[in-house]
Amino acid sequence: MDRLTRFNDRIEKLKKEKLKFQTQQAVLFRREAEKLFDDSFSPEIALAVLSDWRTATDAKKKEWAAKTHLFRPASIQHTRKKAETSAPEPDKK
Repeated sequence: MDRLTRFNDRIEKLKKEKLKFQTQQAVLFRREAEKLFDDSFSPEIALAVLSDWRTATDAKKKEWAAKTHLFRPASIQHTRKKAETSAPEPDKK
């Protein structure tokens, strides 16, 4: 009986951790959506994007993923390009 109680306690703990993780992901998603949409952001837009993502085909998701660079803030793109160009070249011997 003690073992069963421990399993149930562990299951409850994992459910709480899952909920906490999902909440953190939702907050991060909202922040990113707010950055992208600026003044025109609304929770309805965020929900529509999530709904479309969940029901989209794998091909559509790949197409969207390939276009993510178009939606990144310019400062992030600039930082990435700068990091790529400043990477040291290996020694040529």
